[in-house]
Amino acid sequence: MSDARPASDVYSWAKASTKPTYTPDEIGVISSVVTITENTTNQTAPSSIAGSENTGKCAHVLYVNGGNEDYIIAVSTASGYITPDGQAIEIVCPENGYCEVSYLNVNGTIYVRAL
Repeated sequence: MSDARPASDVYSWAKASTKPTYTPDEIGVISSVVTITENTTNQTAPSSIAGSENTGKCAHVLYVNGGNEDYIIAVSTASGYITPDGQAIEIVCPENGYCEVSYLNVNGTIYVRAL
């Protein structure tokens, strides 16, 4: 990462009584909240982390279930499905609840983890 800190900074940071803060953008994280009200398929990584020019970026998406029943979300990557059988990962967002998905761009390949 172009804004990486040298190892010598870690010691002084760990010993400091107050710690610096960083915005999500400064560390390459994109966060978003999406409200769903029905079953939804092929939810992909945000376009702002797709492509090799965005390598090292990650995104965290919180899906909030705005409906009155459990809904299934089929999650895929920006460049296609990631499971060996070519299917999207399906996660259940419970009624009046939420589910979380994290994406990571490694040299243009998007990896996904559903929580």
